[in-house]
Amino acid sequence: MISHIMIFAMEAGVAEKNPVKGIAPLTERRAKTKCKKARSLTRDDVFDLLGKLDTDEEAQRRDLPDLVRFFIATGERSGEALGARWTDFDAKKKKLRMDGNIIQARGKGTVRNDGKSETAGRDIPLTDWCVQMLLERKARLGVVNEDISVFTNTKNGYLNASNVINWVWVPFRTRAGYEWVTFHTLRKTFATLQDEAGLTARQVADLLGHSHVSMTQDNYFGRGQESRAGAEALDFLDPGAHRE
Repeated sequence: MISHIMIFAMEAGVAEKNPVKGIAPLTERRAKTKCKKARSLTRDDVFDLLGKLDTDEEAQRRDLPDLVRFFIATGERSGEALGARWTDFDAKKKKLRMDGNIIQARGKGTVRNDGKSETAGRDIPLTDWCVQMLLERKARLGVVNEDISVFTNTKNGYLNASNVINWVWVPFRTRAGYEWVTFHTLRKTFATLQDEAGLTARQVADLLGHSHVSMTQDNYFGRGQESRAGAEALDFLDPGAHRE
């Protein structure tokens, strides 16, 4: 449209040339600046990230190492992970029941809410190292009230996701050289590891709590299948397996 206007301007003698000529169409310009898809961590990245977490005094003081491992082991959304309670953890069956998440409610502050959808409520098989980490954490904290969250603030209340991200996670990832890694990156990493382990898109969709399997590349297989393969895919992170 602008090019045609400039042609009329040239014919009227008010412009010497058409400055629009030669500029790529907007569709091509959008394609060149298309947003990049979210990345996931490689196995080497995961080892490196966890190693930096374990040697970062501020990260340890802010209880970040356990939280990041929890994200990687469960693939939960940030609100779900922060809303996980001890009563949802079944050490004998090696699983975690996801049935709620933390939200910011106007006039109420940080509260726990039911899951986002019908598929949000789900059982997540846990790898052995995650079960051990949670048992050790529970013993270290001396947990008596099973209804409190696995990760709490200093008053045993719900953590605010924005505060954790802005005041704890962002400063650490900047120090560690992982500026591009978000909590969603950890969720995507979980999904990638499940895919590498041979789980179907439907199985991964169930673990992630997706309402539509198309979000995890629908392979047309049955839903709701229970499998230990997802947890076993994370066994390579077992600290005990690398001590010898």
